[in-house]
Amino acid sequence: MDFVVVDVETSNKNRGSICQIGLADFCEGQLVDRWETLVDPQEYFLREFIDEYHGIDEEMVLGAPLFPEIYNDLVSRIQGKIVLSHTDFDKYALYLATQKYDLPAIDYIWVDSARIVRQAWADLRYGGYNLKNISDRLGINFRHHDAAEDAIAAGKVVVAACQLLGRPVSQLIEEKEQAISEKRLQKFNRWATNHGRRFPPSVACQPNTDGHLYGNTLVFTGDLSIDRKKAATLAAEAGCEVADQVTKKTTILVVGKPNLELIVDKVNQKSAKEKKVAKYNRQGQGILVADEDCFFELLKESR
Repeated sequence: MDFVVVDVETSNKNRGSICQIGLADFCEGQLVDRWETLVDPQEYFLREFIDEYHGIDEEMVLGAPLFPEIYNDLVSRIQGKIVLSHTDFDKYALYLATQKYDLPAIDYIWVDSARIVRQAWADLRYGGYNLKNISDRLGINFRHHDAAEDAIAAGKVVVAACQLLGRPVSQLIEEKEQAISEKRLQKFNRWATNHGRRFPPSVACQPNTDGHLYGNTLVFTGDLSIDRKKAATLAAEAGCEVADQVTKKTTILVVGKPNLELIVDKVNQKSAKEKKVAKYNRQGQGILVADEDCFFELLKESR
């Protein structure tokens, strides 16, 4: 049972504002190495955010490396490996950090350890599967919201879950990929049967509660390269609740090419949904704004 767990802390609600990274390397179910570093995010530190979570501030990252300076070291430790994180926050953070500095996305096989927890313990399937809760249940002591400590705790949780399930992480990945392939084939056959059908304007979809993006509410704006209803179906299959309008429940806004007939900001070419998200984010909402490429990256559970 070999895998690496990654955990990051951020300076604010922008997931790309990484200020600490921790890795825990497990071999045959045993912790064999840990790696951690502070990172200068070159962004502001939101006081109420850092006070609630990790306590890392501007002074602590003075002299710390920038993300590009630790990028090669990070790649050498996770490239091509099975990489876990507890929920998808850390995966998105790494992706956004590479985008921020125009660095290549790191190629690895990603697994959400929270999904494994939900599979192993039936009473945690729909809630209560956060890292602190499940660690307390298993008697795992750690310093929460320290990146390396969180990574180690998540790794120990995964080992316990796999022992309970009687299957290693690699087998769980194979089972999930097979299930996804079968579901996608079924979806494709339905789309082929309905070819040419005119879908109603609404793309609202209920989430697949087993999807790796479960808990997110996603909204589309602009024109996508694929049919929006198809995009909504893919998002719902991945676990998103897809809504037609931006509300305070929204966590992800996917932005396609602007529809010049519908945009409200002719100068900056911003849609009404983008304007509303910008307003909510100024109020501290922390909605992820993703272009179409980022959207497809988020859909990939194994990346």
